[in-house]
Amino acid sequence: MSGGKKEKKYSYIKKPYARSGFYCFFLSVLAVLLFSAAMGFSLHAGGSGGMNAGALGFSSMVMALMSLWFMWLSFREPERNYIFSKTGGVLSGILVLIWIGILIVGFGA
Repeated sequence: MSGGKKEKKYSYIKKPYARSGFYCFFLSVLAVLLFSAAMGFSLHAGGSGGMNAGALGFSSMVMALMSLWFMWLSFREPERNYIFSKTGGVLSGILVLIWIGILIVGFGA
């Protein structure tokens, strides 16, 4: 009777998270917070945030780029769960695109 039916196999073994994925996610969240602070300073100062806003913005851009680097490193780890890498990579990718847009508008003016 059991010749035609295949048994379903379930695996309860979870893949471990990619170690670099934690760094990627942490840096992307930190980059978003620094971006928010830089934009807050700039808005409060009426568009001229000064050196503090510039330093926060530059730090945000560097953190976003480092997050993308750690995302790339995490995808090189075999048989891992990449949820933190994917989330951090999307956040950082969007933030890098925003910073590129801000730089293009700023240098064009």
